[in-house]
Amino acid sequence: MSQCIAVLFGGVSTEYIISLRSSFNIIQGLRSSGYEVICVGISKTGSWYRFDGDDQDILNDSWYEQAKNEAVRRYQDMGTAETRRSELAGLHSPRDWFIRLCGKTPDCIFPAVHGINCEDGSLQGFLQLIGLPYVGSGVLASAASMDKLHTKRILRDAGIRQCPFLAAKRADIEKDIHCVADQVE
Repeated sequence: MSQCIAVLFGGVSTEYIISLRSSFNIIQGLRSSGYEVICVGISKTGSWYRFDGDDQDILNDSWYEQAKNEAVRRYQDMGTAETRRSELAGLHSPRDWFIRLCGKTPDCIFPAVHGINCEDGSLQGFLQLIGLPYVGSGVLASAASMDKLHTKRILRDAGIRQCPFLAAKRADIEKDIHCVADQVE
């Protein structure tokens, strides 16, 4: 029996399209290596959907409408409002919700997502909370490395040589570029 990997893609980030491309390649590689893959897409507005369609639809960004329509169909298939409440009553934790979304408990989660809310420790915190193993850096490393100035200061304080750097806010630059240039660390 092959291992089951849940691949997360999309997200509320300016790097949404990059995530679709990355995840397409990751999914293809996992499938060709014999893994069972569950695709979980995060829309641009932050809604999470299981996507069972063609991998190519992730690449060309037509996955969302299909996944949303399938979720509506599954909800309607639950029957009466009482049946729906009963189904939802069994969800006691974020872990329960995620496993229900996937349709089974994945052996590992592969976050093929980029940018804010995805690589900044937020998603890693959620994955830590649900207690399922995932690929990549943990919460602290993700958060610390997403803030480039923070990363540079950590490296500097650890004695790791690097190019001189400068931190500037847009307002500082617009006010006086020469003043900002004198602040190189």
